[in-house]
Amino acid sequence: MASESLLETVAQHESALMEDLDRAREEARQLVEDAHAAGASFLQESNAKLDEDVAARRREAAKTREAERTKTQEASAVQIEKIRAESASKTSTVCDELITRILPGTD
Repeated sequence: MASESLLETVAQHESALMEDLDRAREEARQLVEDAHAAGASFLQESNAKLDEDVAARRREAAKTREAERTKTQEASAVQIEKIRAESASKTSTVCDELITRILPGTD
């Protein structure tokens, strides 16, 4: 009988150890799942922040491009007006020269 009792004790101890092993495996599995979920969440947050940063930089670049474009257009308009004014002031001289060349004796 003592051997049965000893066998029962060993079996119970083995059963307890197996339960402990199962619990440890479950805890490890849960830790891995939690770590995976945390990593996925961190990745999603990082991607959202990156998207926001890229969008902000694109908006800023668009504003800068528009400002440069406006500045270039304004500078071009000033140059064009200067050229027009110069041309207008020379128009009468050019007309006089043309008339002189076309119609001799009109000096």
